[in-house]
Amino acid sequence: MADQSRRIIFILGLSFVLVSVTNGLFWTVFRVFIYDIGGTFTEVALVSAVQNLSTIILSPFWGALSDEMGRRKPFIVFGSLSTVFFVPFFIAVNTIVEYLIVFAFASISLSIITPTVTAYLSDISEKEYRGRAMGYFFIFSSAGWTIGGLISGFIAEIYGMDFVFVFSGVIGVIGALFMQIFIREERSRSSADLKTSIEAAWTRVGSTLKGAFTIGKERQLGILLLVILSFGFGSGIFFTLLQIKIFESLSRNYALYGIFNGASGLMSILAPPIYGYFADRFDRRKVLQYTLICYSMYFVILGIVWDPLILGILWAIPLWPGVRISSLALAADISKDKTIGEYQGFVNSSSAISQLIGALIGGIIADLYNARVNFSIIDIILIFSAIGPLFGSIITSKIKKSTKIKKRK
Repeated sequence: MADQSRRIIFILGLSFVLVSVTNGLFWTVFRVFIYDIGGTFTEVALVSAVQNLSTIILSPFWGALSDEMGRRKPFIVFGSLSTVFFVPFFIAVNTIVEYLIVFAFASISLSIITPTVTAYLSDISEKEYRGRAMGYFFIFSSAGWTIGGLISGFIAEIYGMDFVFVFSGVIGVIGALFMQIFIREERSRSSADLKTSIEAAWTRVGSTLKGAFTIGKERQLGILLLVILSFGFGSGIFFTLLQIKIFESLSRNYALYGIFNGASGLMSILAPPIYGYFADRFDRRKVLQYTLICYSMYFVILGIVWDPLILGILWAIPLWPGVRISSLALAADISKDKTIGEYQGFVNSSSAISQLIGALIGGIIADLYNARVNFSIIDIILIFSAIGPLFGSIITSKIKKSTKIKKRK
């Protein structure tokens, strides 16, 4: 990887730490907060659903629009900055329904950032080093999530959720300013105006979505999306209910819950570059496939365990970078000229729609069998969710070997 690319990734990562702290602050405790104030499992699942809904609809569009305009930075900065806009609304609302409505609009910010920042990383790194570039970047992202997850529990336990909302908004603004100051990007060479770019982006999204499930190179994208859909379905069920299980095992203590999330993030800081190296050095399909198999076993084991210490140790195992990095690198490899952002968006969108469906199904089943009283129902649902990553690992073998990166001599 060129020194220039490393320098840019380092600067982007440092700037993104604060943005990730904001996400870690807010997203970490919000689900258990809804549960703690009396929300049903279905309402907790709706947190995942509304968060993913904007990603399903908008993530491919933001990626395609950034492709059309030839710019990533404005989208990343705006998505980071817009978080603070919703803080007053969170403080003003009182009911669970109102919280969910505001949360749905706030989730749009994340749908802007995710596809454009990964597309930016693909732009600045050589093809054979994309896995490592994303791995290095996710060190900083994971560090931010770890810090945010750790302190959010203490803030919620001592001062209440309103302070979490305010603090996350302030950090979000600082993070956006850092991104604006320190990220460098060449100005767009595109002569198209904003209206034309928006129309072209929507047209491309529709065309690519149709082509993904027909023939040609886009067929490979279709297979990759099926893998992500399968894994997302299982993980949507699993992680929505696992957070409640951990919260209950800790006697609903926000501070301990924050420590749990912070501890799990420590390993996630170290893991991304390792997965990135594997994704570049070996067949990316195999990295994705083996990680999915491990996830399937992971879901079963965590579905059985209730001891807080064992839960904490297992929760700290960093499997997500293996799926995240290898799938994004595969999407970049499969993409055609000037479609990297769009394809990154489709990966995010397929993950979001499957997680939405999985979370809702898991929440509804938990409510039907009164899981607030009968916690063993949670275990059964968590074990069942292992089918998702297992099926995804089978589909992964259908991705052609031509997407593998050749080793350098």
